[in-house]
Amino acid sequence: MAPWHGRRRRTMSGKEWMSPFEPSAVRPFDLAAKAHLCRRAAFAAPPSLLKALEGKDPVACARFFVQGEPESADYKKFAGWREVFQVVDSKSVVAGSWLGRMELTRHPLRQRLALFWHDHFATGARKVQHPQWMDAQVRAFEEDGLGPFPRLLARVVKGPAMLRWLDADENRKGHPNENLGRELLELFTLGRGNYSEKDIQEAARALTGWRIHRGDFSFLQRAHDKGPKTILGETADFDGDALLALLVRQPACAEFLAKKLCAALVGPGVPEEAVREFAGVLREKKLHIGDSLEILLASRLFYDPRFRGARVRSPVDFLLWMARSMEAYMAPRPLYFAAAKLGMRLLDPPDVGGWPKGKAWLAEAPWILRARLASQIARGRKPGPMFPDLETRFGDLSLEEALQELSGRLYPEGLSEAKRSLLLQQARESVDLPPKVALAGLFGSLCSLPEAWSE
Repeated sequence: MAPWHGRRRRTMSGKEWMSPFEPSAVRPFDLAAKAHLCRRAAFAAPPSLLKALEGKDPVACARFFVQGEPESADYKKFAGWREVFQVVDSKSVVAGSWLGRMELTRHPLRQRLALFWHDHFATGARKVQHPQWMDAQVRAFEEDGLGPFPRLLARVVKGPAMLRWLDADENRKGHPNENLGRELLELFTLGRGNYSEKDIQEAARALTGWRIHRGDFSFLQRAHDKGPKTILGETADFDGDALLALLVRQPACAEFLAKKLCAALVGPGVPEEAVREFAGVLREKKLHIGDSLEILLASRLFYDPRFRGARVRSPVDFLLWMARSMEAYMAPRPLYFAAAKLGMRLLDPPDVGGWPKGKAWLAEAPWILRARLASQIARGRKPGPMFPDLETRFGDLSLEEALQELSGRLYPEGLSEAKRSLLLQQARESVDLPPKVALAGLFGSLCSLPEAWSE
């Protein structure tokens, strides 16, 4: 069968959403288009990343992000923190280490997807009570998040964090607990409307006997409910593994994943026919996420102008946008507390449905709070500082030069002349302040623009 990029498909609208984006004089593959891709796939569009995309077409750029680059020694130091998690029993250390990897990674799409899966498989450390179990779940997101979804699904739902979070310990023959079965169908694989209450009850029976033993998954045979079970119209002596295999075979699974991935990487309001096309890609790729994203991130859908700047940044997205745009580093535990102050306590989503979405974040974290936090970080106050600090890098520049350098990193497509003039006027009012304070104010002003709200 010909690959997706080599086939022509018809849709209800007559538009091939998943065909590769073909640059033209009207819609070039220019700096703005590449910056859009970087922000969605890598949190930010710093100069070094834009340079790495030079000479690549949209398909090659998508492949670049899916494949990633070898990690640095600094990144590997944070991976090494896992060795102490058996003795350092602190979720802020686990979350901070993860944020450090997000800051320093040379494979940012892997971390972007890890954050996506953390929302999809929302699990709260406050109930799990074992930070090392939460770290094992994050490791699954990092290692398998771009691989086959069936493998990731099995690894996550059989992990001790999820088993504790959804009370699998209490699910036994004769006394089923439906929590894991319900969320497995509703939130992880099929979505509402694609199953019945009877399916949930039978799924709970299939999952009986799943246990945690010494921090690992175990199967207790005597607690398992053997016998025929009818789930989604199929009757068999399902156990947990057979149930997972059944769920990922359902057409609704690809549709459900396609809708969520499109919302996360393309933006809100993706047309239904485009979601269906991407679901077809997922099915053809056997639910392999990375292979499917190579198609999505190079598609006409992804580069449709309506989706640029349409996705509201979460607090973690916002902080990583600042750090990665500046190609700077912020101490990870303070970064964790900064995100929490803005309403996103990593490893502790509010409920099984995950984090707020879209404009709800602007209510959770008022924009003035984000701007104030950016200024504090730039001045080296809590939760900062950034390394290297702005004064070391830009303290010898004039205000005009500093504005050009900072805005070029945060907004590589450029700002309007009116906004540049207003920012410069505000900066000149602080000309008598120490350079560190003046630069911090300028940085905070840049991070308070409406363009900083979304990506």
